[in-house]
Amino acid sequence: MVTFTNNRAKSIWFPTFAAEIHVRRFKEDRSFVPVVKDGQSVPELEEIFELAAKHQLALQTGRSSVEEYLILIRVTKSADVDKIIVTHVMSIQFG
Repeated sequence: MVTFTNNRAKSIWFPTFAAEIHVRRFKEDRSFVPVVKDGQSVPELEEIFELAAKHQLALQTGRSSVEEYLILIRVTKSADVDKIIVTHVMSIQFG
């Protein structure tokens, strides 16, 4: 069970250096943390969305692809998450 006290938690970050696009772009030989598979957010994110909605936390996209950004934005809206911050927009996309 996750609890938050004293309003310390403000946001949840999705992967940056562990993001699929980062690992593939830099041809790193290591595992990555997927956030989208087959056009859908991965099931493991459901709990994250629930926590963000319940505790009014912002979700930050980390290093995701443009396609992943669009999927994550859509899913967060349908999961009643009020805040999503699209981060690292140009760090990987055009490198």
